[in-house]
Amino acid sequence: MIFFWFAVFGLFMIIFTNLEIDFILLVSAIIVAAIRITSYYKENIAKEVAKLLPLTLLTISLLAPGFFEFERILNNINLVPGFFSQILNYLGFLIILEIILRFFDFIFSLFNLKD
Repeated sequence: MIFFWFAVFGLFMIIFTNLEIDFILLVSAIIVAAIRITSYYKENIAKEVAKLLPLTLLTISLLAPGFFEFERILNNINLVPGFFSQILNYLGFLIILEIILRFFDFIFSLFNLKD
């Protein structure tokens, strides 16, 4: 599920923004990582942060002039193949982060250190 939402959020950012692919992937990975980290701390906080993402994209679309220019969207769709060629580094980061979080969760549950 993490990989799916990382890809979906990254694709939405590619289509709806004029940013570099590297920056889009970095921002997408950081946002997904932040949600995963907060989910291990307090699940309700992670749910609320995840709910804000679509609202944030909607806000950007309403406030940015020329956001719905069809030509710009088509040009950005041409960048999607580059997205898939560079995604492996960021997925590796998310895999390593998830392994570390699960390890600490296991250690905390082993020694009853949870709240």
